[in-house]
Amino acid sequence: MKDATDKLPVYILLDGLDEVFPVYRDTMIRVLRGLLNSVDDHWSFFVKKVMLTTRSHLKGLIEKEFKVQSLCLCPLNKEEQID
Repeated sequence: MKDATDKLPVYILLDGLDEVFPVYRDTMIRVLRGLLNSVDDHWSFFVKKVMLTTRSHLKGLIEKEFKVQSLCLCPLNKEEQID
């Protein structure tokens, strides 16, 4: 595995925090914090980025809990969409 990680950076995409049932959201945030700490402590030599996606109503939660600035994707207009 070390040979592969020397050649290719790894990007982790965690999609759908908003899809976690609200009762379990705090637990999921603790799990994600543990994952991020593990990346920082042990895997940062090949994990280049960890990205977490959610719908805009949880933007503030992500910024507060993970002390990050979030980015928003703008919807595509008709000309930008591909059938």
